[in-house]
Amino acid sequence: MGLAAAYKRWRHGRGYGVHSPYAFRMVCDVLRLPRGYAYHAYAPIATRRAALRAPLPLGEAWLIYRLMVEFGARRVYIAASGPARDLIAAITAIAGATTAPRPEAADMLVVLDPGHTCPPLPAYYAYGGLASLPAALPSGHIYANPRRAVAAPRPGIPYQRIDIRF
Repeated sequence: MGLAAAYKRWRHGRGYGVHSPYAFRMVCDVLRLPRGYAYHAYAPIATRRAALRAPLPLGEAWLIYRLMVEFGARRVYIAASGPARDLIAAITAIAGATTAPRPEAADMLVVLDPGHTCPPLPAYYAYGGLASLPAALPSGHIYANPRRAVAAPRPGIPYQRIDIRF
């Protein structure tokens, strides 16, 4: 990445040059929370992560919680296994949501395992792993990088994929 591209990424990552009021608020209040600010659930999440010895970095766990709160998740499908799945299930409970047994029953997906697949789904939501997630989501938001994704399907909201560093 060149110096100009790195500078542009730095600026946009802090909200500078973002013209949409929604996107600006999302960057400043959810994705890049200012130093010194914290959500009330940070301590319980840190305690649960330490108890589970989950490999998920604490900053990523907090970001997933903030996205759950922002989108008002009620049912979360978790595409992960082992301690990482248990940690996301605990974060889901802390956020006041429940885990969904199938992706089509969820209003948010958390994908931590890039190769995760699930049983066949209706045509509206044919999820087959992280690589197929964009094609499976006709509307809503995906916050993703090559290893992880948080998807919030929302009818009526145009599809957007936002590449972020977890």
